[in-house]
Amino acid sequence: MPSPNGIVADKNTIFVASIPADYKTVNEDNVIYVIKNKNKPKLKRFNDTPGLYDGLGISKDGKTLYVSDWQTASVKAINLKTKEEKTIYHEKKYRSG
Repeated sequence: MPSPNGIVADKNTIFVASIPADYKTVNEDNVIYVIKNKNKPKLKRFNDTPGLYDGLGISKDGKTLYVSDWQTASVKAINLKTKEEKTIYHEKKYRSG
């Protein structure tokens, strides 16, 4: 996995966000990865949507993975069962300072 960035764990499952090393050149490997059993780690791609992924969080009910993406200035909710992605926040204009 190239350039691991954000990480979140829930019981035995660990999710890791990949971000490009130069923070701008996104490629097909810059996705979210999952390790389903921390005692027998095996890294797998979780989603197929490349991005500038950073922060990760899991909902209280354990059904949703929240992911921030610098490329789209958004936060996505990914259903952990179906892997359906939904944008739940999108910054309309970047702010400086």
